[in-house]
Amino acid sequence: MSWSLESSENGIFLLINGLRALDLNGTALGSIETAKPGRNATEIWIQFSGKKNGKRLDRTKYKSTNGFLKELDNSPSNSFFVDKLREYGVGNGNKQNGAKSRKRKRPEMPSTISLERPEDTEVPDEVKYVEGKFVGQFEVELSRLQVAPANYRSRNFDSSWINIIKDTILNSPGGIVTVFPVMLDPSISDPSEFKEEHLHEKTLYTLGGNHVIQAIKRAIEEEPTNAGLDRYKLVRIDLYVGLSTEEGQLLANMHNKRTMTKKVFFQDLVKQARCIFKSAGDDWREAVVPIVNQIQESSNNHSLLFRVISYPENLFEEIERVIDIWNTGHPMEEMQQKIFKSLSGLPNDASLAYLKKINTVADINRTAKEIDRRKRTEVLQKIFLERTGCSTWEEACDTFDDISEKLERFQGLNITRKFIPKVLLDFIDDVKEYRETNTHLDITIDLDHNLKDHPAVVKVIQEHKLKLQENLLKVVRNISEE
Repeated sequence: MSWSLESSENGIFLLINGLRALDLNGTALGSIETAKPGRNATEIWIQFSGKKNGKRLDRTKYKSTNGFLKELDNSPSNSFFVDKLREYGVGNGNKQNGAKSRKRKRPEMPSTISLERPEDTEVPDEVKYVEGKFVGQFEVELSRLQVAPANYRSRNFDSSWINIIKDTILNSPGGIVTVFPVMLDPSISDPSEFKEEHLHEKTLYTLGGNHVIQAIKRAIEEEPTNAGLDRYKLVRIDLYVGLSTEEGQLLANMHNKRTMTKKVFFQDLVKQARCIFKSAGDDWREAVVPIVNQIQESSNNHSLLFRVISYPENLFEEIERVIDIWNTGHPMEEMQQKIFKSLSGLPNDASLAYLKKINTVADINRTAKEIDRRKRTEVLQKIFLERTGCSTWEEACDTFDDISEKLERFQGLNITRKFIPKVLLDFIDDVKEYRETNTHLDITIDLDHNLKDHPAVVKVIQEHKLKLQENLLKVVRNISEE
């Protein structure tokens, strides 16, 4: 990446590779207001009008444009460079009383254009730490980029999405405008040991933008003589050295959130966070949060994600299988989280049994409904036992005729820990009172023995049996009151 300066009647402006520099939102930056020597012998820090944040630039990458400030092409020092800008009205950023601020503000993650420099309070500690492993922005051949190992990536490949991007490139070729986060071969673990020769000698692993890169490679494979694809063969990268797997995933999520080409779905976060759960030991929650916060807002409750990724291995294998079923059927959609919420509170063996029943996308929602129905049934039974004094549900069924079928009518009630609808309590009290004070009533209806088990006959008996009992109980209650 080269940079230069441009003069106009409105001031001096920064150019990146010959184009006006942009902020993270794609808006052109204003004129340069302040320039200072940076943190090392070749770094220049520049601040722009109307912006709190600035940019750190490598002085050795400065290449004048249109002859403006050509004398800075080979400037001997940062001080010489900054002093020359003073002659054009660029300030030094000192406070009004002349005292220089000694507070050094750290840069944010590399953006599509360059490095931002926000306030300390805006940058999480884990991001600041990764900054120290950034060694520069470079232009490399696309063919040099390899897919990072799975434990460094934020998600698996979606072949259908790759093909969509590839077809777009072939139909309307444009060019690459993003900068890809890339990790140097882990055999070099110390950023201070990095040399530019390593760009050609060591493997370069892409952490973000893998779908785009694979799409370009497929397009070139399909149409190797298409000259319109030549513009894609050189890409810009932000290179990092010595990243851990968690840091690699953090960078990948930051890139995906910033580019927003394909959303990172909940099912992607589940697989990603599971890798961290298995590798981070007892501190896995602290390791997971900053990474998923790049996709989900930090205010979000991660309890569902935490619960899913901490299942035992045999149960999580089924979770992964169900996720794969969803991704096969709906590769471009976020998986419905209802099934994971429904599993909450079930014993692991029960959860495993339900998950094994899922073989299609339709089974996912159907199983979630089945689990919810089971939970509501258990709640109704528990309330009934507490209200009637029965010890077990078997005892309740022996004592009260058809009670399981009768309770089914209350499946739709909204029951919470603090609220039990009066209609349910009245029903239980009536059933209990009727059983304690009345004898059993048999009603006999003569039917052709061939018809008694017919579904239509059974349905009528079940429906009207309950209605008859309800009406009788009301009559009995009224008579008792009289």
